Amino acid sequence: MSSDHAPFDAILARVTTLERQNRRMKRMGGALGIALLALVSISWIAPYELATFEGKFYLRDRDGKFKGALLADPETGLGNLIIGTAIETEDTASGKRSLQPQPHISLGYRKDNKEPFLTLFDRAGRVRINLGVGSDGETFLETYDKNGALMWKARK
Repeated sequence: MSSDHAPFDAILARVTTLERQNRRMKRMGGALGIALLALVSISWIAPYELATFEGKFYLRDRDGKFKGALLADPETGLGNLIIGTAIETEDTASGKRSLQPQPHISLGYRKDNKEPFLTLFDRAGRVRINLGVGSDGETFLETYDKNGALMWKARK
């Protein structure tokens, strides 16, 4: 009887070996993909400079243009990630410089209810899409027209 199972045992051993090799190849491919992603990310970030200004982190390109910021509210400690441009101003009386981010994408927490949000802006700095969680815990999606008027709203 053992001779009847010999072809089956050989096939089973071969399938087991192939599955093990397949898992190794998937892991190696995943590791290679992560390494490639890290390399691309580093090459993208390399021409940028990370600077602090008034206790906030700003990302600038080689020409000194604002590209993004990581901000934290000093009162609540809640963070906000901004990707966009900024206007640098100086108070003539005090000589103090400040940076006013003009976001294109803003991801963070609302100060009033500490709920997460994602906001997309147009080139003029007007809110166009707002996605988040309300104070009642319900999700919402809002779209605005070019004048800033609410066009459509969905709550779930």
